[in-house]
Amino acid sequence: MDGSWSLGSWALVLRGRAADSLLDTYEQERRPHTNAITQVSLMVGATGSACPRPGRPPPRSSCGAG
Repeated sequence: MDGSWSLGSWALVLRGRAADSLLDTYEQERRPHTNAITQVSLMVGATGSACPRPGRPPPRSSCGAG
């Protein structure tokens, strides 16, 4: 939903139907969401990177392979 609102806002400004100031707070409003998504992505990446990808040598742990 946020993405749709954002796209709609940009469209209104570009078409001259809304003032440029509509976009002034975009980064301030989105930064907390962006930071949260980045943190989750980093945590998922850290947990998933312990196991090898196909064609790579296995790490010291067995990653569940027996």
